[in-house]
Amino acid sequence: MSICVPTSEWPRFDANTAHRRLILSQDEKEARTSLFPQPVPDSLERYDTAIAVLGKDGFDSGKHYWEIGVIGRNCYVVGAARASAQRKGILRYGPSAGYWVIQKNRGSKLFASADRLVHLQAEEPSVIGVQLDFKNNKVTFYNAEKKLEIFSFTGTELQGEIHPFVETCSDTNLNEPPLILKKTQSTDWLKQ
Repeated sequence: MSICVPTSEWPRFDANTAHRRLILSQDEKEARTSLFPQPVPDSLERYDTAIAVLGKDGFDSGKHYWEIGVIGRNCYVVGAARASAQRKGILRYGPSAGYWVIQKNRGSKLFASADRLVHLQAEEPSVIGVQLDFKNNKVTFYNAEKKLEIFSFTGTELQGEIHPFVETCSDTNLNEPPLILKKTQSTDWLKQ
């Protein structure tokens, strides 16, 4: 029996979807909150309330894995989003809304947004791995450095194009480190 190892991705952020208060690095791998809005055109693609951005490339089949650096962040929302998910106004998270995310609140608690908040007992990771598995309809989150599963969304069919997603939270603390799409070193450990 062969084991399907996910394709290791090193996505980039899509500037056309970035909230006006997000500054992306030149290589489109980092997202940082800005005090002032950027002079960018409003469009249907762009987040207007959530300080969020999608990954540039989406996936609609197979197994994919990417990592997001969150070290030093006071709060964040990270994971995956359907291309057709709502981007305007106050976002509702959860698979039924097209968002598979975990979030850290300002009280340092981790939650999964599985159409209701699920408190996670996991140790706070510095790098979060996200695995999309279209065949098994699963989105799984890992503490990438410790190679431990944090949470898995199951029971919802993965349909359409799904992109990496991050939100920085609307903090006024602009000295926080950016959210970073990190280069994955290996996915061999995901075979287990």
